[in-house]
Order: sequence, then structure tokens, then C-alpha cells
Amino acid sequence: MKDDKLKDFVYNENAGAGTYIYVIDTGAAYTVRINDGNHEFEKIEAFQTAHSKDHGEKENEDGSDISHGAMVSSQALGRKYGVAKAATLVSVKMTSKFKNLDAKMADFILALEAVTTHLESRPESYAKSVVTCSHGWKIGMDHKKAETDPAAIQMRVYLDRLFEMGVPFISSSGNLAHLFKTIDKLPKVLEDPDTPIINVGAVDADGSTPIFSQTGPQLTISAPGVGIAGQQKEDGKEGIEQGTSHSAPLVAGVIAAYLNYEPPPWGESYTGKERVQAIKDYILTDKSSWIRKAGSDIRVIRNGATEEDHKNAGANQFSAPAPDPAPF
Repeated sequence: MKDDKLKDFVYNENAGAGTYIYVIDTGAAYTVRINDGNHEFEKIEAFQTAHSKDHGEKENEDGSDISHGAMVSSQALGRKYGVAKAATLVSVKMTSKFKNLDAKMADFILALEAVTTHLESRPESYAKSVVTCSHGWKIGMDHKKAETDPAAIQMRVYLDRLFEMGVPFISSSGNLAHLFKTIDKLPKVLEDPDTPIINVGAVDADGSTPIFSQTGPQLTISAPGVGIAGQQKEDGKEGIEQGTSHSAPLVAGVIAAYLNYEPPPWGESYTGKERVQAIKDYILTDKSSWIRKAGSDIRVIRNGATEEDHKNAGANQFSAPAPDPAPF
């Protein structure tokens, strides 16, 4: 995050090692290089929807004009900009050729089905995977309408299969607060105790909700969403963006970092949907989030770095411990 108020960010370079972040988007441009010539993404798996293939799109390109897929992937796990820097990117590319919103939504359902099928084929990865998508469909939707909506019913089928594997699904809350203060699109509005989607809103550097970020009872948590840096699809080009699209991947990255803890911080006894709920509950505890703005009730994700971690890194005016002497 580009802000003078946020300094001395402490992180683990091996965060997320052995985990998988599935990013459903317009492609990650996963061969892109950062400004020092190195690749932003090191560990990569990828596939694309049939519609994307039919339109002749290249799997390793981002079809978005605004580098949406590259940016959110970079923010989740890029080596320069990401949270879970050692995680494996699983880029799930939807087509960017469709203009019709219903067609775009149908392609998302295909992508969600593909993710579910892919994960079901590798049970050893259930406990090491997280899925995120910063898109939404059907403006003006709510939980009640979704009960009978055909597309919502299809989405719920695949989400239920993900949750039965114990795999969390992270979604952006949406940027239409000027029209709908509360979350209003699929699949976000499906969130309920039986469908434990983690919906992520945005905050600014002061911990306030910006005017665009949608909230409401289906919001789970917030993350920085103003002035967020990431790698664009062109080599060496940094982007600075705002929006809940760029908040959700930060939460996905934090969860991926937790997934390689032994034991996981929410405990080892949970499986399936109970495990997803345990993850959702844990990120709302003081160990994983905090009230950044005094007097508010907005919980903001943090990466779990402790005061001891800051001391060891020499951050926040702490002096780093002297290094061990070099061997003769």
C-alpha cells in the first residue's frame, strides 16, 4: 500500500509455502516481470474456461484493459507485491471477450466448476488451498432473490462442493455503495451460515470505509483498498489502484500464509464446511485483525506479525538484534 502512514511492514518471505491460491479472473499475465527483471510469479499452475479457449485467448495473458487479473494475483502472492509470496498461483482464466453480462456470469460458473473439479482430483491439496474472485454479477441481487435465481443455485452447488473440501472462498464486497450500500451481487449475496463465503470490504489508511465500498450484514472483514500497489500486465509497470477487488486478494494471501502453519491457528480438528467456518471465525479474532480506527466497528485484516517480529526485523524504531558472527 502506497501511504506514508504505513511504514515498516514486516512479513515472512516464505509466507504461503506449499499452499495454492486459485485466482478466478481475466488471466494473471503470469510470465510478467517486475522492474528489476525478475518474474513476479514463480510457482504457477494455470487453466482457462472453454469460452476463453474458444476465443483464442492465451492462457498466460491478462485480457483485462486495466490489468485486473495481473493486479489481484500480484497482490495475493506476487514476489514483490504479494502477501503469500511463496504460495503457488493457480490462474483460472475467464474470457474477456464477452460483453453480455449474463454470458460473463455463465463463464464464471464454468470457472467455478473447473476449480471445484480440479481440487476434487487432488485431495492432498484440500487443506492447503484458497479460492478468490474479485468479480460479481446481477446488480441489485439479495439473499432472498438468490434463493430462486437459477444462476445463484448453480453457484451454490459448486461453492458447497468447495466447502465440503474445507476450501475457503474469498470475494470482494463490491464498489457500488453509491447505489447499494449493502452487498448486492452474486456470488457474494449467497453468504449465510450454510454458505460461509468470506466477503471483503475496503478501508483507507485511517481504517475508514471509503465511499465506494459496500458493507452490510454479509460483510466479513475489511482490508486496505485505497492506493494498493501491484504488478500490471506489462513488464516493469507498477499499478496503484483502489477498490474492494484489491482488498480481497490481501485476505486470500493472509489465509494462505496461515495454511502452512503446523498446526493451523484455528486448530486441527475441523474438516469440511466446519473448517471453512473456523477459518472465517479466526480471521475476526484479535490475532488476525484489529479495529484500526478508534470508535469504529470495522475489523481490518493483518498478517499476524507480532511485536517480537518487528523487533527482530528492526522495524518501528526497534533495533534489530546483532547477526550471528560469520564462521571462520
